[in-house]
Amino acid sequence: MVININKFIKNSVYFVCIYLMVINVCCDFFKLPTIIRYIPDILLPLFILYIFSRFNEIKNNKYSKIFLNISLLFLLHTIIGSIININSETLPHFIWGFRNIFRFLIVSLCAINAFEKDDKDKLIKIIHKLFWINFVVCSAQYFILGYWGDAIGGTFRLSETGGNAGVIYLLVIENTLNINSFLNRKYSFIKMIISLVSSIFITIIAELKVMYLFIIFITLLALLLNRFSLKTVSIVVGTVLILLLGYNVLEKLDPHTAKMLNIESLIEYAGGEDHGYSSKDDISRLRAFKQIDKYFFKNDFKDKIWGYGLGNCDISSFNIFNSNFARMYDAKLHYTWFMHAMLYLETGIVGYILYISIFIYIIIFCFKNKCKEDNDFYNAVITLGIISIIMTFYNSVLRNDISYFVYIVLILPFVLYKNKNKNDKKNEIIENIKMM
Repeated sequence: MVININKFIKNSVYFVCIYLMVINVCCDFFKLPTIIRYIPDILLPLFILYIFSRFNEIKNNKYSKIFLNISLLFLLHTIIGSIININSETLPHFIWGFRNIFRFLIVSLCAINAFEKDDKDKLIKIIHKLFWINFVVCSAQYFILGYWGDAIGGTFRLSETGGNAGVIYLLVIENTLNINSFLNRKYSFIKMIISLVSSIFITIIAELKVMYLFIIFITLLALLLNRFSLKTVSIVVGTVLILLLGYNVLEKLDPHTAKMLNIESLIEYAGGEDHGYSSKDDISRLRAFKQIDKYFFKNDFKDKIWGYGLGNCDISSFNIFNSNFARMYDAKLHYTWFMHAMLYLETGIVGYILYISIFIYIIIFCFKNKCKEDNDFYNAVITLGIISIIMTFYNSVLRNDISYFVYIVLILPFVLYKNKNKNDKKNEIIENIKMM
């Protein structure tokens, strides 16, 4: 029996994405052993081997070459940083840090090579289904189990602080796709509004304050990226009405949160000088770089450039990977709650810049290569790329399992470009044959 390696890798990518969307809540609800959350990690060596076996193919193609080069440069930077900070625990710490950051890039490179054009539509259908499954699960957690706020995590977590982080990204992806598809006549107004209303409902019960800002941002960016029409007017009117309705409901259910929804309060909450995120001394969203310099780096140029080494500040449920640094400082400072703080601590400012360069490149690629046929999707990916950079300051979700889905959506423009090039070459060959 001959195994189609591309098909196997493609199915494995789908498995990893979907499995990690539902396994956490299953563990929480059915009290399953938490070790089964790490089953997809077994596939990582296979994904790495696939990249090595297809390395020249990936490297020599325009659509994936720069993405690969940035990833390799980021990896090289982390290796040098770990060598500079080498100690007896460097190797296990680096392995864990590598797993938490690079697993998404590895799977993305596999998907770029193994996916075809029709995988975009398949993935979007899966996202729509997962959105509605999450709506049902979130509703059940609220109405039946009596949970509220952070305890509502949909299919991602149940009764866990910060468990709703994955829900935020799913709502962002769903509404970004829907709004851009509607503006390009590929999605009905009714379906878009129903999804938007459902998202606001989840936003209220899961206490996702940032979603109000993200919905406004997604809508405004969609209007800028797409041509003006009566549809854009309907989007603005519909979004404003839904947000007002949501705010009125929030005022009754959670007046404290409702009072925070103004620019001044949100800026103070995110990075005020008088407090951190949850207490006076812990890391805040907007002052993390400054605080880390003050508490740890002490203006040391080497630390600012290279950080303390990948994995050397990380926390894990496995003792061998759990760093002494995290044992000493995470409970007080909560730096692991924010992606940019973790990257700065472990890889320095260069590491953070290289990391977000991946998203910046995807955004630039979409602007340069978007076509009329998939204009809505390219615009959606541009929006998701920008929000992903913002998310590095908001929380640590880009280190969590939901990020497999995020990355796969973000690299799909490379797949579309690859397919377009194949078709162009095929048509060129046919034309040459006809002329003979």
